[in-house]
Amino acid sequence: MMYKLKKIVSFSLFMSAVFLFSKCQTEESNSNSENLSVANAKKWFQSNNSSLDVLQYTELIDWDNALVINEEGRKAIEVPLFMTDDVSSNVVVDKEYKTYMRLLLIEGQEGTYKVFAVDYTTKNKFFDKNNKEFNLYKTGTEYSGYITVQNDKNKVMYSGEYENGKQINLHNFDPLQNRTKRDVCTYWVTVGPYTTCSSWTWYPDYTPGGTLPPGYMPGISGPMFLWSANTLLNAPDQAKKILDRQDYLKSFNLNAGGSLHVYVDQPVANGSAAYSGVVNPDVGHTFIAIEQNGIVRVVGFYPSAAVNPFTSPGASPAFINDSAHPYDVRISKTLDASQFSNVISKITSYSAQYNLNTNNCSDFAQQVSAAGGLNLPNTDGSWPGGGGTNPGNLGQDIRNMSLPSGATIKTTGGIALSNAN
Repeated sequence: MMYKLKKIVSFSLFMSAVFLFSKCQTEESNSNSENLSVANAKKWFQSNNSSLDVLQYTELIDWDNALVINEEGRKAIEVPLFMTDDVSSNVVVDKEYKTYMRLLLIEGQEGTYKVFAVDYTTKNKFFDKNNKEFNLYKTGTEYSGYITVQNDKNKVMYSGEYENGKQINLHNFDPLQNRTKRDVCTYWVTVGPYTTCSSWTWYPDYTPGGTLPPGYMPGISGPMFLWSANTLLNAPDQAKKILDRQDYLKSFNLNAGGSLHVYVDQPVANGSAAYSGVVNPDVGHTFIAIEQNGIVRVVGFYPSAAVNPFTSPGASPAFINDSAHPYDVRISKTLDASQFSNVISKITSYSAQYNLNTNNCSDFAQQVSAAGGLNLPNTDGSWPGGGGTNPGNLGQDIRNMSLPSGATIKTTGGIALSNAN
């Protein structure tokens, strides 16, 4: 009996040691991966000049305390910023609020990054900006205050008021009149005893077409009306939903070449506006078609249900048959067998969640194109509640890009191919 007991105890100790060793190996592997992600982001950032306002007041970019975020299939890095001793920043006048700054880098294609400054403004005196469990995508249940995001053109893309970790209002937004308030500064900088406004611009002050009326100064001379708080965008046609992508594409020969077509339906034809209209705004659409020996399949990337740009920009993905969809500009490229196979693989394996700001129809088309060796340019635009890659800017980028080898560009618009065979 004692002998059996000793064997059981010995086996239990052995299994515990194996478990602990395996756990340590996994943690070490995860740590190494995160360290590499931070190192890559740091190298890219230091090699590319950023025009963020906050950097001229920054004493230290604390890469040692950077945190890695994996959100909806994409990787981002948040890095604490330490301001010089005589500088503080705020997005509200109340001096009981203090703002803690972080640099945000969202990983893009080909090892590039989109760069933002994030302001966490709160009365919580114990807020820890080095807390790796807190970030833009994970605000917990205790954070109260404001979160403001500026892009590298120093345009405020988002400003929200938070209570117990949840957004309760858009900052500087009057829900009763559906417009932004007047004379509101969105980004304060204090140097010594003097406080000045670094940026009066908050995106919803812009007009829907992306242009300003004569004499209009954003946030100063008057408000512009916004989309309704209940605006819904990009509802898919459920009748055209592709239920099984592998089955949908099974007719193609993966050992032969073919063609890739990228279609862009712009909100304003031959214009870079990210949207058009106020009631039921048009945000455009980007979609693709693949063709081989008379076989055609058309694919568009959508949210599974319409999304709200203010409160719920994300949703599970849906793939739709966009046959005969109208377009304003098209780029087509001949693919060899390897490139064609890569495109098919990218479409069938694409699992990232839809997000209006970070992974929309244009992002999908760009990633599929890159898999086929067609690297499309990227220019971000903005809309009420957010911003990112969009058909307006992408269409103009395609019109103006140098023609890649094996590619053609059509700028007169028309009707896309329909599924065949």
